[in-house]
Amino acid sequence: MQDSLWVNPLWSDPQLLRWFFILLAFFGLGFAAFMASLMATTHVDTGTSVRAAAHIDARPLELHIADSGLILLRSARIVSIAGPTLMLETAWGRNKFMWTVHTDAYQYEARSAGTKFLTRDGTPITINDLQLGDLVTVTGTLAQSGSSFVVTADAVRLSAQ
Repeated sequence: MQDSLWVNPLWSDPQLLRWFFILLAFFGLGFAAFMASLMATTHVDTGTSVRAAAHIDARPLELHIADSGLILLRSARIVSIAGPTLMLETAWGRNKFMWTVHTDAYQYEARSAGTKFLTRDGTPITINDLQLGDLVTVTGTLAQSGSSFVVTADAVRLSAQ
């Protein structure tokens, strides 16, 4: 039983001691790399302040356009409301995109048809409940002609601010 580590400590065998330090170095380097990855910061364009970037990215922009023209536009800000037409703005970096959204909601007796207006939790509202500056999600159809973005909306849903 004299070959146990208690009788023959690790530091008395040069080969075991060398392997111990090699493993310790690998562990230390791995731990340092892990900690560095946790502390990595997000690069912000030099022309944009960190505070402004945090405000812009509070609600991430999401845009999907299918081959058929169906569109999902998330986190668009309302910049104007003119009758049944909404003007929305989205920003991606320093680029701003304007969207014209046509709605066709109408009420006939107790029934409503056309564009649905909803709160974040799905409660029905009307276009009159929308305000300038609100963030919305729009689903509908993107017009295939023209140089601007024109959407015929199926639904407009308020997003969290």
